[in-house]
Amino acid sequence: MTDHGLSLIAKVIAARILGHHNGQTGQCSPSYETLARGAGLERRSAIRAVQELERAGWISVERVSGGSSTAAKG
Repeated sequence: MTDHGLSLIAKVIAARILGHHNGQTGQCSPSYETLARGAGLERRSAIRAVQELERAGWISVERVSGGSSTAAKG
């Protein structure tokens, strides 16, 4: 990832999201907790990183009502 405007944490979370990519659907659906745990971060840090990636246009996020999981496409 060569976007110098992204934080290191956002880049780490992007790599974690990519590890959950489903080739058939094009979606990545890890929970914030899964992303945080895999990166050794707090859940809130994972949420901020996902928001940063979304604002930068790297991913789009479909939030699931009533749950904490997300589905991202990028």
